[in-house]
Amino acid sequence: QLAESMRFVGVLVRERIFSELQQMASAQLSPTEYVMEMRSLLTRDPRMGQFCTPWSVAMLMARLLGDVEEVFDPAADASVLPAVLAARAPHSVKLDAVFFNQFAFFFNTLQARILGADLNAALNEPSAPGASNKKYTHCISAPPFGGRVKEEGRLRAIEPYEIAINQILKRLAPEGKAVILVPESMLFGINRAHLRKQILDLGLLEAVISLPAGSFTPYSGIKTSIIVLNGSRPTNAPVRFVDAGLHVTYKTRSEITLDVSSVLQALDSTYTLQGVLDVKVSDIRSDEHVLSLIHISEPTRPY
Repeated sequence: QLAESMRFVGVLVRERIFSELQQMASAQLSPTEYVMEMRSLLTRDPRMGQFCTPWSVAMLMARLLGDVEEVFDPAADASVLPAVLAARAPHSVKLDAVFFNQFAFFFNTLQARILGADLNAALNEPSAPGASNKKYTHCISAPPFGGRVKEEGRLRAIEPYEIAINQILKRLAPEGKAVILVPESMLFGINRAHLRKQILDLGLLEAVISLPAGSFTPYSGIKTSIIVLNGSRPTNAPVRFVDAGLHVTYKTRSEITLDVSSVLQALDSTYTLQGVLDVKVSDIRSDEHVLSLIHISEPTRPY
């Protein structure tokens, strides 16, 4: 199956990668170890980094989503879904996903198979596989950076993260939860103010987690954050902002590893903690709907 898959992706996978994958297959690794090694192998090449969200970031997103049985990812190229499977092991999870890239489709399918699951996936489709009106209790996405895609029914092409947010807002069940990776520019740029306003108007924004600069080195230097949407959050509750840069366990020039448990503890803390701010929705509205931690000037006390 591995050899056949390598022929399928053709020039995108080099002979060196094929040889190393064969060696890994004979090393008797656990499924999760195999997936982590395979992802590490690909991320050594900056051109392949778009298909591998760093494992600690992916695991943070998966654990933020909580206990899940079914998950929808409308822009799944960056391989967050395998982390969902690993975080929930040995429990089974049903995965629905949309891909923009054929190699990403193959790579995620391969990881899911190794982890004992199957993807219900579509390639270059406007929405999830199956019924167009299906709602999901859990959604997750780390859309590709850069490039633009023309969404069905729209006159102009938009960035993948905007497609992901649009699809999640359309598909998220009333009591559902979603975790989305976005570029920092989405959180304060004038051009995306309407998108931030829409999220706030729906009463969904629960938290914004600012990732440290360099989290996606060497693939990208883009500063990013994770937004958490929750349809069951208390009415009038403030939005929690967390600086994940204070919770790093390993850092080199080419790699940053987050302390996932520490970030989650900061998110759930009920006392004053460095790098944790709670901001009233009304204050965010009065500040042009800015959601960037570094642009917020007058936060309220933690609740």
